[in-house]
Amino acid sequence: MKILYIRNKEDGYFKSFISSDIIIENNIYLLDLKNREFTDYNSGKVIHLLGKSKFYNRKIINYISRFIAALAFLIKFKHYSFDICHILNIKRENFWIIRFLKKRTKKIIITVYGRSTYLFRIKRFLFKFVYNNCDVFTFQNLNTLEEFHQFNPKLDTQKLVELLLPIEQIDYVYNLSNDDKSALYEKLNLKKDLIHISCSSTISAYDQHFKVINELSKIKNKEKVQLMFLLTYGGKKEYKQQVIEKIKNDLSDFEVRIFESYLASKDIASYRMCTDIYINMRTTDNIAGAILETLKAGSFLLSASWLKYNVLDKLGVYYKKVNTFSELAPEIDYHIEKFQELKSRYSQTNSSIIEQNCSHKAIISQWVDLYQKLNR
Repeated sequence: MKILYIRNKEDGYFKSFISSDIIIENNIYLLDLKNREFTDYNSGKVIHLLGKSKFYNRKIINYISRFIAALAFLIKFKHYSFDICHILNIKRENFWIIRFLKKRTKKIIITVYGRSTYLFRIKRFLFKFVYNNCDVFTFQNLNTLEEFHQFNPKLDTQKLVELLLPIEQIDYVYNLSNDDKSALYEKLNLKKDLIHISCSSTISAYDQHFKVINELSKIKNKEKVQLMFLLTYGGKKEYKQQVIEKIKNDLSDFEVRIFESYLASKDIASYRMCTDIYINMRTTDNIAGAILETLKAGSFLLSASWLKYNVLDKLGVYYKKVNTFSELAPEIDYHIEKFQELKSRYSQTNSSIIEQNCSHKAIISQWVDLYQKLNR
């Protein structure tokens, strides 16, 4: 098959697709409008759609250049055809080329990353004009799928598919599963005799850091835990500094480890393996890779009930749904008090469920099945 992906080359999900031997057996192409490139992954050839310029560093010019790069692609490669065109996260700079690609592509897939695709009025207005040219829409979360359909009721429900995206990072966690945790604790400068609670995964405000910190300060068993804050990407520097100040002021009587610098993939895997309890009170989320990685590592998930992780419910994963922030501290205290009992009952079971159903290989196989079904 000839598969064209539309996404920037730095995207983690795209990297996970092309890291698979099964996928790369096909003819793989990438249209990267952010970097203004078209890449043939089989030959390794990279074609720059626009000349290089320092002016692309300016936000407005960079944004406009993506539209021009899309037009350049359609003109320069007008004789190219594809079996599958897979758009990873439809955006304003790539939605309009769908009608043109439809003439040279057998099937078009759109993977919806976030709710802004249909909640933002301008995007909703623009995108609806090309949806009839698409054959499949995929979502990582059933709730997101259903909400999308409410905004686009004329779409055939058979076109809407719940399907996780592949996460190569989860294999790093799997590879560390038999390692000595003491070495991992030392590597990350963590205290090995404490229960380690991961309290954030990004700098972005949707992690609701301030509300989480307020509830963490109410934990009774302070001496038994070490709080971990992953503040390595996303968000703004000013916000990050405000979060750090809040941590220092409100959680001064806790053992706290703040991660601010970039962590390589293996270090992230080590972080997951060292996490005992993972707090996830985001405002919105399909299902972050961090969730699956942490469950694979055997950690307990305390997650906001409004996130509705249907896939975990269907798989029978043990995790606690927290309805309000006022419930968070009591739930943390319960999981600290019953930690060993809960660990013996659920930790390995959760890990096995994720390994069997959400591993990189398992998810890629499902995507290959979808590609082949569409290409018949």
